[in-house]
Amino acid sequence: MAVTKILGYKQIRESTITTALLADSAITTAKIAGGAVKDAQIFATTITAASIYPTTITAAEIMRSTVTAAQLENTTVTTGKINRSAITTDKLANTAVTAAKIYPTTITAAQIAPTTITAAKIYPTTITAAQIAPTTITAAKIARTTITSEKLATSITIKDLTVSRKAVFNGTTVIINSTTLVVHDPMITVGWSTTGSSAIVPDNGLEVDRGSGTSNAMIFFHDDIAASAVSRKWYLNNGDGVNREIMTGGSLGNFVVGEVHSNTTRSTISLGNPPVTGSLSVFFNGQRWRAGATEDYTLSGAVITLIAASVIDPDVVLADYRY
Repeated sequence: MAVTKILGYKQIRESTITTALLADSAITTAKIAGGAVKDAQIFATTITAASIYPTTITAAEIMRSTVTAAQLENTTVTTGKINRSAITTDKLANTAVTAAKIYPTTITAAQIAPTTITAAKIYPTTITAAQIAPTTITAAKIARTTITSEKLATSITIKDLTVSRKAVFNGTTVIINSTTLVVHDPMITVGWSTTGSSAIVPDNGLEVDRGSGTSNAMIFFHDDIAASAVSRKWYLNNGDGVNREIMTGGSLGNFVVGEVHSNTTRSTISLGNPPVTGSLSVFFNGQRWRAGATEDYTLSGAVITLIAASVIDPDVVLADYRY
């Protein structure tokens, strides 16, 4: 029987050629013109995964936006079907991956390359304390000088603090708001400064706050480096503004009894040594005088100034004091 050449698909009636009339591998890609088969000519569910030869469809043969999310069945694409490094950041749209799309515990530390996550890649306020497991951040995981005062809030509240090594507080004021302060150190150093006499603070000691409207009491050591050793002593102030010398070293110092001043008309008397505060007794012609600006005399250093009288011959002034 003669075979007539068929020109064009319009010369073939519908359903005339069935799969039963075609030999296996009779139709090859070389026999199909480009663009000859369109999706409208393919019956739904006609092409199944079993009908596609492995590696037949490559990424280069799929047009952009051809396969959409609506055309993929749930769980169709698994990690086992994705080649390593196939998905890169430039293939993901901004905000494409959200926390809701990541399964819990999916990303572990072992899956994150070192230095992959930097501070610049973390959105502000993204990580909160509630998202960090207890003991997750240890000292070994914090680089030296990573935490500075500029990165901490203005006020820090700590319930319990244990410092195993040296603690240094740089500032002008340290306030300890505590009802009980226990110090194990048997010797407390105050007035610590750099070496050299120019750094010495004249008065160092302890001050007792006696409340608003009342002068504080204090005990302190006076060290005037520019003066003689006589001025380097301990003093006690009861809050009345008077600094009283404290006897130290088991010695009461030197005593002067009956130092005589007479035969010269004058309103001032110069003693042989500056008396210790509170130790001077002045006798004018046998009568003891009282010290004070509104009394009989005043004392400045070693000089006595008479308030309402002058020493006139044969007046005699006797002075008892300690220095």
